[in-house]
Amino acid sequence: MAENSHHPPVSHSEMPPPVTVGRRRKTVLLGLVFLACLAWIVLTRLHTAEEPLDRDICTQILMGRVLADGGRLYVDTLEFKPPGMFVIWQVIHQLVGTSPQVVVWTNILVTTLSLIGVFMAASAKPWGFSAGLWAMGFWTLISGDMMLEANQPSNEVFINTFMVWGIALWLRAEATPAGRWRYATAGLFLGCATLIKPVLITVVCMALGWFAAGGLAPKTLKRRAGTIAWVLLPVAVGWGLMVLYFVCRGRGEALYDGVVRYAIFYAQSQGGHAEIITPSICLNILQGFTDKLFPPRMFFLAPLTGLTILGIVGAWLDGQRPQALTLAGCLLGTLLSVSIPGTYFPHYYQFYLPILAVGAGWGIAAMANSLRKRVLAWGIGLAALLLLLWHIVPDLRLNAETWARMKQGDPGGMFREMERCGAAVDRMLLAEESVYVWGEDPGVYYYSHRRPASGIFWANRLIWGPSKKLATLKVLDDLNKNQPSLVLIEEGSRLPSDHPVGQWINHHYVRSPKARFSELFTVYLRRDSALAARLSTNQEPFALTLTDVNPGFLKQSADDLLQAGRSREARAYLHKAVALDASHPEIDNQLAWLLATSSEAGLRDGPRAAQLAERACQLTDFKEPVYVGTLAAAYAEAGQFEPAIVAAQKACELASKSGTPELLEANQERLVLYRAHQPYHEDADSTQIKPSTGAISGSNW
Repeated sequence: MAENSHHPPVSHSEMPPPVTVGRRRKTVLLGLVFLACLAWIVLTRLHTAEEPLDRDICTQILMGRVLADGGRLYVDTLEFKPPGMFVIWQVIHQLVGTSPQVVVWTNILVTTLSLIGVFMAASAKPWGFSAGLWAMGFWTLISGDMMLEANQPSNEVFINTFMVWGIALWLRAEATPAGRWRYATAGLFLGCATLIKPVLITVVCMALGWFAAGGLAPKTLKRRAGTIAWVLLPVAVGWGLMVLYFVCRGRGEALYDGVVRYAIFYAQSQGGHAEIITPSICLNILQGFTDKLFPPRMFFLAPLTGLTILGIVGAWLDGQRPQALTLAGCLLGTLLSVSIPGTYFPHYYQFYLPILAVGAGWGIAAMANSLRKRVLAWGIGLAALLLLLWHIVPDLRLNAETWARMKQGDPGGMFREMERCGAAVDRMLLAEESVYVWGEDPGVYYYSHRRPASGIFWANRLIWGPSKKLATLKVLDDLNKNQPSLVLIEEGSRLPSDHPVGQWINHHYVRSPKARFSELFTVYLRRDSALAARLSTNQEPFALTLTDVNPGFLKQSADDLLQAGRSREARAYLHKAVALDASHPEIDNQLAWLLATSSEAGLRDGPRAAQLAERACQLTDFKEPVYVGTLAAAYAEAGQFEPAIVAAQKACELASKSGTPELLEANQERLVLYRAHQPYHEDADSTQIKPSTGAISGSNW
């Protein structure tokens, strides 16, 4: 009070105006940038909203549903990750359901929360507002990258949200009593991330970086240790409470088997698909420093990586060593988290995305500060954004199904086929009937809207690993209890003949080719079940009653029937395939050949054969000798012998150029018939393989 008495009071007219103009401008700018980023996130996620869900996401959602129905984690349903992700999907399912639309908007929400967290982390000291805006722009463009499978809400999407908010609160905290609660809140977010997936090594590396930044002075070490304690305490408490919960529920050993023993086995076997293990997880880490460190799918992030290194160095030179080493520790910990499992799946690399967005924002701000020329720094930042757009925009021209096939390296569209299979199962079964799938993709359960007959979805859990015996007993108990009407065995998924589940299926079920609807699954029906009785009364195979079935499966089924001499049934499959999709020239050709040359007069239809053959040739620019030969046969069957002769001559010319003498000879023989105004018909017992085409003569391709 004495100090203030020496200064006369200042009138309101003499007081300087409050500094609000700059804040208002920043607020408006931040709002505009946020809305632009949000619009991009929404539009890009909706662009691929029809993409089938990844098998991991289906697994997590289904486990959440089991928990919502009262199931016990690590007993009634099994996975080798901590419970966080399954509990999140349980809550979402109980609140709004887990339909595909809910999954898409959940992804948008979580990505948007990460967007805000990225701004908060990048705008921390010393870089401030502009670094945060740049980081938002970078995050918006990279957060949905196709090749990293980042456009769907995988584990990594949720983990990144918790991690980036933990980093933001950590960097913004001060070493004051009030700041300690911010450190603790940061630890709470980081702890939530580790409860989704064991990324504790990243948190530890961040803590070590923070601790090392203060030097070796005793007071500094003590202060840093206290700070780290506030961060790590919530992480330890979270894990302690989780373990205590399962122990009190009598599931402590089940938790240990699922989260520790199987996780170690998974890392040592590099994916959980073999009993042979590597000598040490250290080999996985060493491999992570080879070409796995920055694989080709990460090349588009090279500009952001360079800017991040510049930002870390700039923070160090500016005296902000805690911030610099914390972000550097986060990068190192992320490298270890990606490497330890030994599988290097693309979605693992999503862990780098928020770190690189924040670090790149720092890099732009560091350049602006050191060069004293904001325009140059902003130009480099704009160039980085344009490079990202150059990488991303071509992907946005693709539809969701094409995107999914490219992303998964899956030209056959397996995930799309799983969606089809789910719809087929939903149509096949009544509301009270259930299905069991032996395989490694639970997508059928999700898309059929059926509760699984067993909560253990992945067949490899029953064949390999430390819990295989207990998992097998659990599945057998579930099958005996639920008595599913339908069992699907995924093609390529190993089911040993002496495995107890396989023996149980063979005893209670019968294989049903007539009920098969996809090349991905072999269909088994429960003996004397209502489902088997219903399907036995169908006049046609079940696949032909569906409105959406894979044309490739129909074609393969037709091939098998033709080889068995069942041409009439094969024609039905081919007609269905052509009706569903007119973009397959090989199917058009196969049906056209059958309609033009069948030994059964009742199957032949010359005009229709000519239409199909013409379309097959048009789709291939009349460059395929087999298709042009079929066109000639179709014209001849339709009585159009002059066009048939022209087409046959063209087929001979193409066969000669392609170096297929057998095909040339066959077309020359038919040309003689057409010149004599006689169509060509197959022999009734003709099923030999043509060396020139690798196809049976009944298909001519």
